[in-house]
Amino acid sequence: MVRESCEPSVATYNAMIQMHCRKDSVENAFFLFDEMVSRGCPPNAMTYNAVIGELDQVKGLVGRMVLEGCEPETQLFNVLIRHSCTVGEFERAIGKFERIGCAPNLDSYNVLVNRLFGTGKSGRLLVEMVERAHAPSRVMFRRVLDGLLLMGNQGLAK
Repeated sequence: MVRESCEPSVATYNAMIQMHCRKDSVENAFFLFDEMVSRGCPPNAMTYNAVIGELDQVKGLVGRMVLEGCEPETQLFNVLIRHSCTVGEFERAIGKFERIGCAPNLDSYNVLVNRLFGTGKSGRLLVEMVERAHAPSRVMFRRVLDGLLLMGNQGLAK
């Protein structure tokens, strides 16, 4: 594109970055990310979501995102929660609710409840979810009850 004097847009870079992340070519994704910035094409939330979802260490990139004026949104929050849960950092995932400053949505709670099933923490999340006016689905409610019963917490399950 550049050889033909056609500058790639944010959407073009996002598509290429996502493709590289899916193909486990994170180095190429970061190369494109840096190229994007150096060409004066500011990354948006979708750009950061794609790259952050593939990282083991995300603190620096989230900080960079904020410094560059791209405020984290709930979708990024969900990406970070999925990542933390995938690598077994459940407490860190729960802590992201407070640190990022985004309001969790139904998807956020679904991810946490599914990942924390059987740890005894899903009941607390269900209560918080209802307090924030998110109605759990039948499947989610049943999953939480099963987890509470599995952990021997019949009192909260009632």
